[in-house]
Amino acid sequence: MWTKLAHIVLKNRLALIIILGLITVFMAYKAKDVQFTYSFFTAVPADDPDMVYFREFKEDFGEDANIVALGISDSALYQVDNFRRFKYLSDEILNIKGVKQVVSIPLFKMLAKDAVNKRFTLEPIFTEIPDSQQELDSLLEVAYNQRFFSDQIINKKTVPPSFSSP
Repeated sequence: MWTKLAHIVLKNRLALIIILGLITVFMAYKAKDVQFTYSFFTAVPADDPDMVYFREFKEDFGEDANIVALGISDSALYQVDNFRRFKYLSDEILNIKGVKQVVSIPLFKMLAKDAVNKRFTLEPIFTEIPDSQQELDSLLEVAYNQRFFSDQIINKKTVPPSFSSP
């Protein structure tokens, strides 16, 4: 059987090479229309109950697959005891397996000039939580005046009025 197939291929080699060339050209022409999708929406039916729930959730909260945002709208956060608890919560979240970074007021860093190495470094604003409200207020004012965080992480509506605007 293989011998017969080999004779057919050798006998019609020119025709087979032309057919193979035409198929290759056609496939190369169609390759420009190839598109990739990384969405699972096409794999799950639109009327699936879990998909319906997911779309409703996404409509309410938006979608960013690798970020969890927790917002606190309470000026009591700026009291020493509450701020200490919030720092503890931030540290505990950071210790969860799979969490790579936590951005919260107690963990804020500011840009500092390193004159010796001629570069900038990030230094924590709150190296430790102060015991007095005055010390905390002064550090919070430093954090509040970091323009990078203004209207991004720090909500001006919950900041004590004693802080100056950036």
